[in-house]
Amino acid sequence: MSVLSPDPSGWGVPGVLPLDRSIEHARRHVLRYRMAVVTHSTADLVNVAGGWLFDRVMAGWDVTVLAPDLSDPRPLRILGARVVDLRDAMAIRRARVVPQSYALSATVCATEERVHDWALSCLGRGGHEVTLWGEDLPDELGSRTTAAQHAPSRAARAFKARAMAAIADPARPIAEVETFRIAGRPRRGRGEPLPV
Repeated sequence: MSVLSPDPSGWGVPGVLPLDRSIEHARRHVLRYRMAVVTHSTADLVNVAGGWLFDRVMAGWDVTVLAPDLSDPRPLRILGARVVDLRDAMAIRRARVVPQSYALSATVCATEERVHDWALSCLGRGGHEVTLWGEDLPDELGSRTTAAQHAPSRAARAFKARAMAAIADPARPIAEVETFRIAGRPRRGRGEPLPV
């Protein structure tokens, strides 16, 4: 099954993977690195990190985006990411699949206390790669990370442009470099699940 054209039969929102199917997929592909991305806005994620996400997917990572507004998951699917409803993920008490890498929106860290506290704890232990983006990054998170940049591949810039067009923001220029704050490295094995 292609990531860009999954069979949506039986799904609640077209293009949004039910949480149990996402977990089932991760369990079948245990040797892949996994990244969970928590964002407040699809448009913000695509604009700031779309090239990076696409390049991670093309490098073989399973990328799952958790977002509260899933009215149109097409931009994220264009980039190759699986899309899961953030509210469904927050309802789970215990993580069944633990990613090696997390990417978090500064806005989510500033507005969701559980995510903020988890990010601080995770950065203190260094058990995962944690990537943060956005202008409103709390100082206590920003001080524990270093600036990082990603130069998206040509293919990533092309797919990002298509994703931006799907958001109805095709006029915005595609940046040659995407900027983040980052700490840690992805590691195999048991780690700390995101408390959503």
